[in-house]
Amino acid sequence: MDFTGLLLSVISTYFYFGWAGTPFLVIWIFLIALFAFSGPLVWRWLAPRVEDKGQAIRVLLMAQFLTYLLVTWIRQPDTFAWLVVAGSFVSSILATASLQQVSRMRSAMGPFLALLLGVLFYLSVRLGNYGVGLLFEPPSLASGSYVSWLILFGVVMTGIALPMRSEDPVAASSAPRLSPWYGLAFGPLIGIGVGLVYNLHIWSAKTPATAAGAYLCSLVIATTLAVLAYRAFPTQRSLLVVAAMAGLGAGLYAILYLPFTLMTGLLFHGLACGGLGLLWLAFFHRYLHYGRQQAHYLPTASLQGGLIIFLLVLAVFLLHSNPGGFWLALLLSGGLIFAAESKSREDVLPLPRIAVFTAAAFLLPGLLAIAAPPQVKVEAPSPNDIRVMSSNIRYGWTDDYRFEPKPQVLFLREHPADITGFQEMNKGHTSGAYMDFYRYYEARLPGYWRYGDANFGFGNALRSRYPIVRSEVRTYQAKDILRRSCLVTTVLIQNREVDVYTTHLSHLPPPNPVREAQAQELVGWLQSSQRPWILIGDFNAHPDAPEIEALQAIAHPVFRQQPQLLQSSTYPSVNPNERIDYIFFSNHFALQRQSILDNQGTSDHRVVESILRFN
Repeated sequence: MDFTGLLLSVISTYFYFGWAGTPFLVIWIFLIALFAFSGPLVWRWLAPRVEDKGQAIRVLLMAQFLTYLLVTWIRQPDTFAWLVVAGSFVSSILATASLQQVSRMRSAMGPFLALLLGVLFYLSVRLGNYGVGLLFEPPSLASGSYVSWLILFGVVMTGIALPMRSEDPVAASSAPRLSPWYGLAFGPLIGIGVGLVYNLHIWSAKTPATAAGAYLCSLVIATTLAVLAYRAFPTQRSLLVVAAMAGLGAGLYAILYLPFTLMTGLLFHGLACGGLGLLWLAFFHRYLHYGRQQAHYLPTASLQGGLIIFLLVLAVFLLHSNPGGFWLALLLSGGLIFAAESKSREDVLPLPRIAVFTAAAFLLPGLLAIAAPPQVKVEAPSPNDIRVMSSNIRYGWTDDYRFEPKPQVLFLREHPADITGFQEMNKGHTSGAYMDFYRYYEARLPGYWRYGDANFGFGNALRSRYPIVRSEVRTYQAKDILRRSCLVTTVLIQNREVDVYTTHLSHLPPPNPVREAQAQELVGWLQSSQRPWILIGDFNAHPDAPEIEALQAIAHPVFRQQPQLLQSSTYPSVNPNERIDYIFFSNHFALQRQSILDNQGTSDHRVVESILRFN
């Protein structure tokens, strides 16, 4: 799961932007992605040439683990990117080889519980590390990450030590009915799970006041109920698949299109988890049925086709923010599983008690996340001056294409501000490897925090040393590739309420009517404010653009009296030649100083800092 998220982030950042101008760039990126997920074809070629397939799986598992260690320690851009591609490649081969081993198991409950416990372990590591992957915390006594690393090492060693049979007798069958298309369901199910349902941080993006761990409750409870239903109604499993598709569809509709509260989110997430759990269990159940009829059953072409569909769904979601592919994935996988289940045997699946107790143990951190009040650590603000900053964090990527969030955090700690507005603060978004940078930053920078989602976990955030009175998220009506929003927060500064607007406008080049329309919406909100206001953002527009001129017209006259304030460049960070980041404010303030801070390439934007005082 980590390699999948990392690969998508590497593709959308390192290859897409870092290779800008390369002829046939999209074709090259597609070929790289296809190579990374070519496991079925490679294993199909490799398996007949390997006498001991169990030993081959052990080698692949060790290679995967070693590649993960290298990614943890090596962050040089080119090496990191290709290590991620290599790790994804090895992972896809290992997944295919493991799926072939599934056909030799006695019950579908085995691979299903292994999948579930693996997901729960993965999520627990993410949640325990404030939403980022284990690879960002090398083994350390200070951080406590050594515990997770020891568990991961233990899992890998157990996998290497487990006995694996290479040959199995073929069950007697005069005319085995095998489906060459059944493997198509595998890739879409992974895409739905990795991209949305098991991505707890993208759910918490709509309920950011509560930790993402709360959604462990809906995951464990709903999946347990799904397992019990599948065991209890062996003669109605085709109807259960229909119910699973309906539940999963309801959950997808909620996360993709609806705003929701925590309780509503838990309900919809439970429907999604229960539906996906039923589909996974039914998938493995029927897959074992085919495996019993043919030794080494592996529908290579359909498995590879399913992984390509998985890539296309996530690519459309990532590059165009179009979630329509998930509905295709649901209909395709659900339809194939329904057709297979309508012919399946009515056997009863065993349910190991130890697995139930282990899964139930993950309820405790979920309940604690719901019940525990947020802990706020605040440093005292400046006595007279109001230090305001704008920081685009580029979802953890540096200006030279290193995936490394920590340096930007350290820079901000060394340059403390009273109010900081963040853009590209991803919370479970695909481009940021499903990581929760909001929680990561919140844990390391004391203050009152608010998050405003814009586009499926791609949003803005505010950190304040002053108490926050209220906040809301306003979504722009005008949109292009990405939906955009503005986080409006009212803070209490020196006993006066001040509206702070944090935003990020369309990034497409001029002339950009969408960005102009977004700026006009923003101007309307500012003009209707009854309080002093501060505007922080990445506007993706130069000082002479109509969007910036419209904002200058209603802001403090100092920007018209001293046009040089808007001339210093902020982008790109290392050798800036454009000004696209700004801090504007109303007439209630006086500007003491404005600076562009060199953050040493820890993001692709430099930091804008303004020192204000009330008039």
